[in-house]
Amino acid sequence: MLKARSRRAILDAATALASERGGPTFTVEELAQRADISRATVFNYFPSVLDVLVTASVEQFESAWATFDAATTSAPATDGSRAAVFEEVARSLHATRLPDVIVSVGAVVGRDNQASPRHEALLRQIIDRTSLHLADQVADRYPEWSRLEVDLLVGALMNCIIVTSSHWFMNAVGDLGDESRATWARMLDSAIDGLRTGYGRSGRST
Repeated sequence: MLKARSRRAILDAATALASERGGPTFTVEELAQRADISRATVFNYFPSVLDVLVTASVEQFESAWATFDAATTSAPATDGSRAAVFEEVARSLHATRLPDVIVSVGAVVGRDNQASPRHEALLRQIIDRTSLHLADQVADRYPEWSRLEVDLLVGALMNCIIVTSSHWFMNAVGDLGDESRATWARMLDSAIDGLRTGYGRSGRST
């Protein structure tokens, strides 16, 4: 139990520091001081500050997808058509507290567009892990779908999330207030609508 508390203290302290400073711009010593543990204890659990933040971000994603799972399984399955499954997953994404997750992940890559290639690679690993979880849920719910069909649908929606997340985060700068969350919802609606309807129709985006 003591080990679990120490690990939790490290993750919480790293998330708080990254949020305050706009990225992983703190030392192991500062992390240890905030967590009220020794520097050596940090290294007993994690090889680096960045690994602490990646772990914290993955935890945020897993928590968000628990919400997604609940939103999906609480309703009966659709008729299994492409349109119906698309709408089900899209609605569930709206029910997931993604802004909180985006802010957490933004702490890993920073807010000034100066993230290193390693930072970007680690963010992609987090997104890939999330996409796999989501695809597994859809595949279990609709066993008549081929895995290719599942992966194409999930991949398209997750790319919407990635692009929307980037634009929202750079404008929101970590703000999780009501107005910022409403902006997120509008941006996500626009991205999903573009995917739903495609770009073949006439007219301009809003």
